[in-house]
Amino acid sequence: MARRYRQQNKRFVQNKKYITEKNKNNGLVMQGFGSSGMLLLFCGIIVVGFYTYIANVNAVRGIEVHELEKKIAQTENEHKKLSILIAELSTVKNAEEIIEKNNLKQIADIKYIEIKEKKSSE
Repeated sequence: MARRYRQQNKRFVQNKKYITEKNKNNGLVMQGFGSSGMLLLFCGIIVVGFYTYIANVNAVRGIEVHELEKKIAQTENEHKKLSILIAELSTVKNAEEIIEKNNLKQIADIKYIEIKEKKSSE
């Protein structure tokens, strides 16, 4: 019995020395966190990188959409101006001014030229 007690006591002392030596290494004891911890860290870096990429792509698309909206607004303004110009130029008063300006005369009698085709004897 004394022999068994000494062996257990010896193991206890050896384990205690091992634990105290291990704790002397900067006070950090990380058991079972090695490869799985690195895997989690790597996955975290991948997720953060992917999130950053997606955020950047969305920001660039937002800028492009904003520029296209500006172009649409400019085109709509040009369309309104051209519509007003068409309405002004297509009035009867404007047509009469063009006729007077260019000394055009009204045609009273219209004569058509008729072209007769020769009948072939074929």
